[in-house]
Amino acid sequence: MSRLVTGLFCERSEAEKAVAALKAQGLAGEQIYLETEVTSSAEMGRKGGEVRMAERERRYAGRETGVTIGLSVGCLAGLGFGMLGGAMSEWIQAAEPVARGFGPPLASPLWGALAGAVLGVAIGCLIGCLVDYTLTRLGAGPPLPAQETLVTVNADENQLSQVYAALFRARARHLHVSERAV
Repeated sequence: MSRLVTGLFCERSEAEKAVAALKAQGLAGEQIYLETEVTSSAEMGRKGGEVRMAERERRYAGRETGVTIGLSVGCLAGLGFGMLGGAMSEWIQAAEPVARGFGPPLASPLWGALAGAVLGVAIGCLIGCLVDYTLTRLGAGPPLPAQETLVTVNADENQLSQVYAALFRARARHLHVSERAV
């Protein structure tokens, strides 16, 4: 019985190495199919554009999350510091009427919240960008759409182990095996 073995590769060069290795093992060129994702255009479907848009969104998710968390935490922390500064200013003025407080910006909950929000956004953006950069360098997430390549091999039962070995040696990310419909 014939089977179809499909290997998913992150880069086209790895898929081409797999095809060369399979041909070196004696498989005919008619048994091997090399497919890449097609980029979208006006004449063709939108899948390529949707994948590219989802990938772009994933690449900036850390920064967006960092900014959102930094804004909320910084605003709340600044509000708390402003309220604390206002209370301390009132306590000092009650104890020593001549002494001046911390000054309007530090003693105001509004200015404290604003300063905390700005500081929180800056720090959150920095941390988020660092996370995005690190994840991108580690290769987290799907590969870029133009690089993802499939190699499908029509193999007999006695050729399966050779096909598996060749695809794995060429760094296939996933393998899928199915029976070939006649």
